[in-house]
Amino acid sequence: MNEMNGMNGMNGGTGMTGRDGTDQVIARKKRYVFPNVATFYAGPLVLERGEGRTVWDSEGRSYLDFFVGILTTSIGHAHPHFVKSMTAQVGKLVHTSTLYINRPMVDMAERLAALCPDGDWKTFFTNSGTEANETAILLSRVHTGHTEVIALRHSYHGRSGLAMALTGNATWRHVGTEFAGIRHTHNAYCFRCPFRATYPECDLACPEGAHNPTDACGRVHTCECVPEDCSDVPQCEFECPADTHNPVDARGCTHTCECAPDSGDCTDEECGPAPMCPAYECDDGSLGGCTGRCYRLTDDSCGWEIRNCPSDALRWYWTCGDPVCGGPGGHRESGLPECTTEEAGEPCTSEGASCDPMDDCNAHLICARSDPRQEPGGCPISRREFKRDIHYLTPEDRARFSDEIMDMRLATYRYRDAPDRLRLGFIIEDQEPSVSIDAGRDMVDLYGYVSMAVATLQRQSEEIAALRLKLEELNARCAPGEAAVCQ
Repeated sequence: MNEMNGMNGMNGGTGMTGRDGTDQVIARKKRYVFPNVATFYAGPLVLERGEGRTVWDSEGRSYLDFFVGILTTSIGHAHPHFVKSMTAQVGKLVHTSTLYINRPMVDMAERLAALCPDGDWKTFFTNSGTEANETAILLSRVHTGHTEVIALRHSYHGRSGLAMALTGNATWRHVGTEFAGIRHTHNAYCFRCPFRATYPECDLACPEGAHNPTDACGRVHTCECVPEDCSDVPQCEFECPADTHNPVDARGCTHTCECAPDSGDCTDEECGPAPMCPAYECDDGSLGGCTGRCYRLTDDSCGWEIRNCPSDALRWYWTCGDPVCGGPGGHRESGLPECTTEEAGEPCTSEGASCDPMDDCNAHLICARSDPRQEPGGCPISRREFKRDIHYLTPEDRARFSDEIMDMRLATYRYRDAPDRLRLGFIIEDQEPSVSIDAGRDMVDLYGYVSMAVATLQRQSEEIAALRLKLEELNARCAPGEAAVCQ
């Protein structure tokens, strides 16, 4: 009876016990708590109290607690010493933040250091495993200067964005990997080796249930492994809008976090990775922005639709102009009438009318119902969906471009039509032929030129890393007493 009275007090003062009280708590949880706070069992347990290794639910049933709060209450429930210490501390000081020192924190850090092997140990206290993992990765990246992180498959690391990206279990990853530099690998488990190998005759191979992926060009990537099942594909619970569906990739995996159109003469694989931009509902109920539609463009390639909302209002919009503007050529005659009062964004009356604002980028103003620069293929921009014949540079390519940069003859010069300013650069005739030169317009392709410089830095970084590795190997061969000789 005393136990039941205690449970009455824990039911929010309602005086309800048994199943009625449990159902009310479950209903209130659904009403006021975020739905992503999931529970076990169709009829979840409402736990009221615990003592040692035993817990009791709201209906008085007792359970042995093997779950221990996901490994966080290993000392048991309501341990007298723990309750006494917590009560004493709350009676003195609850929270001050780490901007001020408190004695228990320092005492705890000192005790932990004493339990560790010899060394200069320091402690950073966190509130959860998620926070601890975030802190550990940040410290590692700052200390090493590297950004890539290796995580294990079938692992769980927390519910923050980075922690979910590290997690190797699709059940606890509600979105794709949004953080660069994260790689998943198998546990080293020689007893039942996932690579079907026997120690020490091991080699680089894909584990059972995985294979080397083949790209669109038919090249097999022997340094990568992808699951043969769909365990690496994030899963979501929402319905796609009308005339769309969850796409299925080449492995037969259904991507429930994505939607694709039901019709079209291009496949999702032909369009490649979808652009990272939102979709939104237009005033007429249609979909604008990144619609998820893969279709064939005017040049017969495939691309993702980025759609403007239809509008009856005619306005002046900029056209693309030169990809790199302000060069020595300046403005070119277009044959269009010169703009007078026309300004971008202002209303206009004659659809298709154009005028020339006489700017150095050679962009014009056009009267239209939507921005022509936002249409697929509208302007030469950097997104993948607007490009074709993509080839990622190999080490040999980077070496070739690096050599071209290093051999480049730099000069100072003055333009004949602007002799007042001394400039620094290179002479086109000295470098032709080169991807950094737009020979058709006698101009330097700055995007290509900068990319060649990046290739040079990448190659130098690889060479420095190789030299550092050799230096470490040489130092490792030296005995402590021979260090001076080895140096």
